[in-house]
Order: sequence, then structure tokens, then C-alpha cells
Amino acid sequence: MLVAVIGTSLSAYLYTWQSNEEVEEEIAQGRILLSQRRGATDYELQHTRKDV
Repeated sequence: MLVAVIGTSLSAYLYTWQSNEEVEEEIAQGRILLSQRRGATDYELQHTRKDV
């Protein structure tokens, strides 16, 4: 039970943390406006294909 309670509490926190980190990385790259942060660039898609 203890492991289940800790796991469910941490998973919500980690999901929020990951989302915030991604936005902060994009802002650091110069994508300040929301419209600039939507979608993926061609370079990012190529990098993802190589990664997969």
C-alpha cells in the first residue's frame, strides 16, 4: 500500500515537472510566444526519427 500511495503521488508531480521543463527549454531557445512553441520544427522531427 505504501508503495502504491507514493507511486501515485510522485507520478502526478513528475508529469507536471516534465511539462514545465519542456516549456523552459523552448523559452531558452528563444521561443517566447505560445504560437512559436506549438508543433515541432523539421529539424526536431528529423532528430526524433533518428532517435526512434
